[in-house]
Amino acid sequence: MANTKILIIDDDEAWTRTLKRMLVGFEVVICDSTAKAWTHLAENSFSAILSDVHMPDETGVELLLKLELNFPQWVGRTVFMTGGSLSSHELRTLLRSRRPILQKPFFGADLRAVLVELDAEARA
Repeated sequence: MANTKILIIDDDEAWTRTLKRMLVGFEVVICDSTAKAWTHLAENSFSAILSDVHMPDETGVELLLKLELNFPQWVGRTVFMTGGSLSSHELRTLLRSRRPILQKPFFGADLRAVLVELDAEARA
């Protein structure tokens, strides 16, 4: 991957530590809210955005819709993660986006495979 900076948006501190260990060799920026993430998105370039679907301040669907409006260049770089069930609305919206959805917990190999796919999509 050309740019190895990854933004993680998740309020679960234990899970973000696990993700950071999975992403050895990448520069990782962790935000525990989407509010904090918006600042980083405006000021930085990322090779991938990993976002939890269920956040206290915004859902993954709300994040997706705002990305589509304000930062469309990042939509194709977004991967959603969930440790719980999705409502039918959330599932329909996320499937429509054609963005990967990883079910927590997942293995580092699964995450790296998704990152390779993102990189291939960006190069196509």
